[in-house]
Amino acid sequence: MHRLTRDEARRIAVRAQLLDADRPGDVVEVAEQLAAIKIDPTAVISPSEHTICWSRIGWSYEPGQLAKAVEDDRLLFEYDGHFRPASLLPALWPLMRTRRLRATTGEYLEANAAFRADILARLDREGPLLAGDIPDTSAVQAKNEGGWYGSNQVPRMLELMSYLGEVAVSGRSGRQRVWDLAERVYAGVDASMDAAAAEEVLSRRRLQAYGIARQKSPWAGVGTAGDEATVEGSSWRWR
Repeated sequence: MHRLTRDEARRIAVRAQLLDADRPGDVVEVAEQLAAIKIDPTAVISPSEHTICWSRIGWSYEPGQLAKAVEDDRLLFEYDGHFRPASLLPALWPLMRTRRLRATTGEYLEANAAFRADILARLDREGPLLAGDIPDTSAVQAKNEGGWYGSNQVPRMLELMSYLGEVAVSGRSGRQRVWDLAERVYAGVDASMDAAAAEEVLSRRRLQAYGIARQKSPWAGVGTAGDEATVEGSSWRWR
């Protein structure tokens, strides 16, 4: 059991997020420590993936470094709105295949089974494609909750298929994602890890990124990784 003062807990969190004076050397080091670099096209100053890297690395960071790490060196990959280190793929890919979706999402996929098969066949035949290059052959439209999607079902279906490890982002053309079969994008990745071991790996990596997190927080997802801790003035259990 670690008994921490509030100052100690703050230092652990700041250091884990690479926001102390000891700067990382490149974007791969940032991704390895944080486990995920959030992608957001909103650019009040610049897109979030670049502000995250710049705030850690400093003035030596250039946007091209991130693109090179993802598309040329393949040391990072894009999944679920984040750039993630390739070292996480052996844990993530098995979980993609067993990912549980909401009942309404499952019904949408079932109703559009032919549409889903069309996308897989087209990518297999033609190789990497933009969403705009894939025709919408959907039989049923998804409910547009929150107004995030237009009437074209291709982007929605591609995202769902990516969650399930069927397709993956192979690169970008400007801000647009280029899609391909996951088996090609993730070629050579060992996907033999079982779900329990994969969850344990991801819990440890989440805690590594936070430094300190509430044990029962549904957002942190650290479970029982790391060591128990108490923080001065807090009644919560921490890891």
